[in-house]
Amino acid sequence: MVVGAMVLVVLLFSLRSLSVLWTDQLWFSSLGLSNVFSTLLWIKVGLGVAFGVAFFVALFANLLLGDRFGARDLGFDQEDELVRRFQDLVRPYARRVYALVAVVVGAIAGISATGQWNNYLLFANARNFGSKDPLYHKDLGFYIFRLPFVSFVVNWALASLAVVLIITAGVHYLNGGIRTARGSVRVAANVKVHLSILLAGIAVLKAVGYVIARWQLVTSSNGYVQGAGYSDVHARIPALTILFYLSLAAAAILLYNIRARGWSLPALALGLWLVVALVLGVAYPALLQTFSVSPDQKNHELNYIQRNITATRTAFNLNHVVTHQFQAASTITASQVRASAGTLSNIRLWDPATNIALETVQRRQAIRAYYAFTTLGVDRYMLNGKETPVLIGARQLFQAGLPSNSWVNQHLVYTHGNGAAILVANQVDSNTGNPIFALDNVPPVSSEGLPNLTQPGIYFGINMKGWVVANSQQREINYERGSGHSNGSIVASHYAGTGGVKVGGFLQQAAFALRFGDYKFFVSNQITPKSRILFVRDVRSMAQKAAPFLSWDQHPYAVVADGHVKFVLDGYTTTSNYPYSEDAFNQSVPSDNGLPSSYNYVRNSVKLVVDAYDGSMKFYAADPNDPILQAYRGAFPKMFRPISDMAAAVRSHLRYPSDLFAIQAATLGRYHIQSASSFFLASDRWEVSPTAGAGDPKTLLKHTKVFNSSG
Repeated sequence: MVVGAMVLVVLLFSLRSLSVLWTDQLWFSSLGLSNVFSTLLWIKVGLGVAFGVAFFVALFANLLLGDRFGARDLGFDQEDELVRRFQDLVRPYARRVYALVAVVVGAIAGISATGQWNNYLLFANARNFGSKDPLYHKDLGFYIFRLPFVSFVVNWALASLAVVLIITAGVHYLNGGIRTARGSVRVAANVKVHLSILLAGIAVLKAVGYVIARWQLVTSSNGYVQGAGYSDVHARIPALTILFYLSLAAAAILLYNIRARGWSLPALALGLWLVVALVLGVAYPALLQTFSVSPDQKNHELNYIQRNITATRTAFNLNHVVTHQFQAASTITASQVRASAGTLSNIRLWDPATNIALETVQRRQAIRAYYAFTTLGVDRYMLNGKETPVLIGARQLFQAGLPSNSWVNQHLVYTHGNGAAILVANQVDSNTGNPIFALDNVPPVSSEGLPNLTQPGIYFGINMKGWVVANSQQREINYERGSGHSNGSIVASHYAGTGGVKVGGFLQQAAFALRFGDYKFFVSNQITPKSRILFVRDVRSMAQKAAPFLSWDQHPYAVVADGHVKFVLDGYTTTSNYPYSEDAFNQSVPSDNGLPSSYNYVRNSVKLVVDAYDGSMKFYAADPNDPILQAYRGAFPKMFRPISDMAAAVRSHLRYPSDLFAIQAATLGRYHIQSASSFFLASDRWEVSPTAGAGDPKTLLKHTKVFNSSG
């Protein structure tokens, strides 16, 4: 009964996982991204199977050898009750038991490899950067594309062989090849041979690991700045080289032990390795740093600081920043004011901050309780023939404000927002003090020469949660006229777009019901096979799901173009393996951004445009020269379009991404100093203003970061 219940639970969870996988595939297909889904899926499956099978073969083969060697030693009397029970109960079914153990542990080992899908993707589509690191003179692509996956393979193999060794030794014990009697341990000769071979394999892999560790020093954080410093170059690299040869010597000794079949030589090799690893690998670099480098850090580290400056400025794309000197003056003349009239007239009077313009727009333009503006973007539009600064926000559905939270209302009737609001940022109504709108109301009305919004439906937007079914039997509310329902003022229609996924037939509908855990979806007679289910509606979630190998800016922004509302997102390629570049974590970067927690190279390589009505996604290569993007384009050749293919009406509204600006500004605060000696003193370091344009500019910095504790 219990077993049956467990099987049923496992089956139900498996069905739900399969339903999620299938509906995800349908989602990718609906966006024309089937190749992305299949490529990522098969890479994960392939890694899991390849590494799982490799571990299974290694473990099962060694267990069979252990069984064979142990079988020859069964004549010895065994005092261990565990051994006797194993021989009586398990030995007759040994092969089956070994196979089961190898399958279970192999599955775990295979699953651990699936997380390396991105490293493998870059490894398989590696490109050259066209420049070399200053230490080993290898192309930077080696460290960014090849080394991470190779390092994982070696470390995985080392850990796997160690696990195989432990399990194999345990089987030898249970089979009588290793015996404990009266406080002494006796090991059969064949077992010594077997274990020596495994230990030799571990020693060889450890030697390879030392080679990789030498290469990885180009991103070391042991010195004053990131990258191999004085102690790394003069102590750790020589130590790792010695340990490499020592590991190979240990492997040779262990292989020789196949003939000698004793433990003296392996013990000597292991002891020597431990002593050298501690003395040369740990103690000597620490002593050199403490007694030689730190007292005279400036002179020891200058060369490596200069490498770090050069690499960091390149990795964060700061080499083309132009600085200008401005003379401060406490007074200005009338002629200076007249000469700057164009600039002064464009100064924003409305700030997009939550407690300023956004609050005002929400109060005046939400219109209904079930509409809301989540953010306002800063943009510029041609109004009355003149380029004018504006604030723009999409009027999205706010489900918490629905008049009734019934299932039909939440999922079938109130499915979308309506239009957008565009207010003139540099003007104010002189009579009321309110903003002047160039696009407002429901249904949307354009003025100031702004083109009409011909498709105002907002089915996809910023922070939109949950799922809805469009084009069901139930008409969807577009907007209401007047003050309520009593006068028949509701304007409703059926969705005519291609967004989301068709509900389809019985199996497909059942899969969606399983995914959402909602039986009403399955039994509702309002939902037809032609209905479309929209279940990923937040544009950032859409971007992350479609392109999980990119990082996405935290601030998508709305654009009115070609009669539709569209959202523009900035995608970044990043890596934490750029030689000698400083990690962004060390730069006092604001935490509210969409970039990874650790990276030392970034490019705004991708622009994504999402249509708010049909959810179509178009990826554009904004920086086609970025080698990381080139690798992804190699993996997904049909995904990224040239930026020249972007509609002019959208391209004219592209802006510099805020997350990238934040990290570049923070990094430039230190790395505008290009002299290593001046950088070490850090006397000309800049700090980014603590205010983003709203609030008291005299506000103190939240914290001060010390970069040079010894200077």
